[in-house]
Amino acid sequence: MKDKKNEYQVKQLVPNVDVFERKEEFVVMADLPGVNDKGLDVTLDSDLLTITGKTAEDAHAAYEYKRSFTLSDRVDKSGIKAAIKDGVLTLSFPYAEEAKAKKIPVTYN
Repeated sequence: MKDKKNEYQVKQLVPNVDVFERKEEFVVMADLPGVNDKGLDVTLDSDLLTITGKTAEDAHAAYEYKRSFTLSDRVDKSGIKAAIKDGVLTLSFPYAEEAKAKKIPVTYN
């Protein structure tokens, strides 16, 4: 039987995210307090991007964050970048070449 003092509870949370666009990409920033690169997993399965982050277990609790996004065809999936700093995961999604705005020349007839 486990000693009650050594048990901890895993709390599952959905991280808060900010999503915004830049000229060449769009960016997702996810709040994952207590998560570092060792406790982080970012996976892409077809068009489904999933973020899973786990905090270190302590005597009282551990936290597990999970959130998924469906990516559009406008994203170049081979160019996705991820970085974490101070509990904030930043994902950069470059636009696919086909999705970038193109200037259409106009001729006068």
